[in-house]
Amino acid sequence: MPRAIFVANPENGGSMHNRGTAVDITLVKLDGNSIDMGTSFDFFGKEAHIDNSNLSNEILKNRNLLFEGMRLFGFQTLQTEWCILVLKKSFNTYNFPFPCEN
Repeated sequence: MPRAIFVANPENGGSMHNRGTAVDITLVKLDGNSIDMGTSFDFFGKEAHIDNSNLSNEILKNRNLLFEGMRLFGFQTLQTEWCILVLKKSFNTYNFPFPCEN
């Protein structure tokens, strides 16, 4: 990755994702189309920051809907990426493949 700050190596302590406390999530309509959140998923620029107010009212409303809905279940936002929501819990870091059924 060009900006390693956004990617954590599990061998060096990993990330919240490796501990099962962070999810990448967005909102999708019943027809399968994603709702506009202002940037693509895993966009690593300031446009994805949750405190970026330089967005349309519709996008700010969409982000708020996601954030408030996830807060009801104990998740918190991550300042640098609107699509990552985090449980404030601590788990061990694991780095192994999960079996996948095709």
